Amino acid sequence: MSIHFERTGSGEPLLLLHGTGSYSGAWDPVIPLLTPHNEIVAFDLPGFGRSDPPSTPARDMGTLTDQVEAFMDAQDLDSAHIAGNSGGAWLALELAKRGRARTVVALGPMGLWPQTRNGRSPAFARFNFHASYRAARALRRWHEPILRTRTGRTLMMAQVMGRPWAMTYEQAHGAITNFVDARSIMDMGEAMASSRFTGGQAIDVPVTVVYGDKDKALLKRHRTADELPPQTRWLTLPRCGHVPMADDPELVARTILEGTARPVAALA
Repeated sequence: MSIHFERTGSGEPLLLLHGTGSYSGAWDPVIPLLTPHNEIVAFDLPGFGRSDPPSTPARDMGTLTDQVEAFMDAQDLDSAHIAGNSGGAWLALELAKRGRARTVVALGPMGLWPQTRNGRSPAFARFNFHASYRAARALRRWHEPILRTRTGRTLMMAQVMGRPWAMTYEQAHGAITNFVDARSIMDMGEAMASSRFTGGQAIDVPVTVVYGDKDKALLKRHRTADELPPQTRWLTLPRCGHVPMADDPELVARTILEGTARPVAALA
């Protein structure tokens, strides 16, 4: 299985994990701002972007976390600072439970919803995901002309972006194309829908949880702290959506750098 990745810069490693239906290119707006401070490791999860799908579909978060650990092992990364977005933020928290994270910055993390009666994710989150996917696929032949205009980018990207009109055509087209073409998207979607994040109270590294104030993918009641460690810091990013990297690259980069620089002493 071929995995597409890029390593750039020097210093302590910072692993960037994209979300469900996304790809490593979602981090492009912030990588130039992070590279002077860390060695940046960004990769496409199996079945996303330019990475091959796994031989066996991963339909639970444990198996998805195994895949990231295998990549870290192949890159000789015993541990790293980890920043993740959406489903990638959930994976970052899972990796912290396994002792693979030096710090975690979770941008719009999935999985922090309360326990539901059927044990699955909230209906709102599932509906948002499937409705967005069906709409993007239905409009596929018109993606290029729609995304060429600010109005079109606003209509197509408003569900996940706080300032979709400010995206470039290339950013919007890359996001939509990788969303509809990701071969493992339904497997990762089912992995997230079938459970919630649990068992994180004993995480002993700095954790920063960040939501954009224009995040439409998750309701506020789906952002609970009961499974997180007591040292978790919660932040809100103004004018940012569920995928905030292109909304305000400078603010997101600064938030990540502050989160990865938090000393252990700050946990008290």
